[in-house]
Amino acid sequence: MALQKFYQLYKKSEGKMDFDAIIIGSGIAGSTVAFYLAKNGWSVGILNKNEELYESNTYYAQGGIAYVAEDDSKDLFYDDIMNAGGGVCNPEAVKIVTEEAYDCVMELLVNEFNVEFSKNESGDFD
Repeated sequence: MALQKFYQLYKKSEGKMDFDAIIIGSGIAGSTVAFYLAKNGWSVGILNKNEELYESNTYYAQGGIAYVAEDDSKDLFYDDIMNAGGGVCNPEAVKIVTEEAYDCVMELLVNEFNVEFSKNESGDFD
């Protein structure tokens, strides 16, 4: 389906398509970059190895969204990720996730896309 749409656009453009940026990959990283570039007026093309753009590792990731809430322990979260990764996690990447995931979730999912996550009685996210 997506390939057919692309082919129709390609034919219509006579073999030439111009973008300000081409993003390779349609997972959370590529989609987030594409979103912010487009939001700032860039024309963006996304290339994906699969026929449908939703086909990415992000789509199949299990475990939901994980981050350290303001009152949680970053050290314990780091240890949890490293243990769950069975020794193959990049420690520097895990440190970045530990430090920045909360702000990223709030900025993108809550502030930009207005995702309504469950909240506890005091109004904080569960």
